[in-house]
Amino acid sequence: GAATGKDSLAKSAAASKPVTTADSLRLSDPRAVGTACLEISEIVTGAGLSEKVAAHACIIFYRYINLLNENTLSTSFKLRDIQLASLFIANKSQKVVKWKRLEAVLEHAYRVFYPGSYFKAESEEAKNWERRVIKAEKKVLTALNYDVFWPGVDWVINAVAGTKAMAEPLAENAMALALSGHVLAA
Repeated sequence: GAATGKDSLAKSAAASKPVTTADSLRLSDPRAVGTACLEISEIVTGAGLSEKVAAHACIIFYRYINLLNENTLSTSFKLRDIQLASLFIANKSQKVVKWKRLEAVLEHAYRVFYPGSYFKAESEEAKNWERRVIKAEKKVLTALNYDVFWPGVDWVINAVAGTKAMAEPLAENAMALALSGHVLAA
């Protein structure tokens, strides 16, 4: 009697709760997003890209997985496909350093995801991974309405140094800390 009424109320409340992209990617472990950002940071470091690319990728990744729009949901992607798509988008949209080709990003990602394993760029597995990341990239871009460009953080350092509120080296150190993998993953 009463238990069934309570159960059906709980079920209808759960059914009316909007499903987020994070739910569809099975991110039930609260550490999954932090781990993903740390992995992005490791891939960026291995690829020799700027920490700004890591920060930007984590922002794109976080924005995408927290969408509430059911039209943008897709369970056909693995979390790592979304991570790499976010990283590839950030990599291409940053104008600080020449961006890396997808093959290079995948090679560095493979080293992070599968330590000690050898990545064969010509393999069918690698080609399938490329295709999945490209599809995920299109999905992320459309879901975010192509709003992925980020002017960087140099303006913060210039603004702080310009006010003389803080010495420029100290401002640079503060920004380096703020853009480190551990802080981004927090």
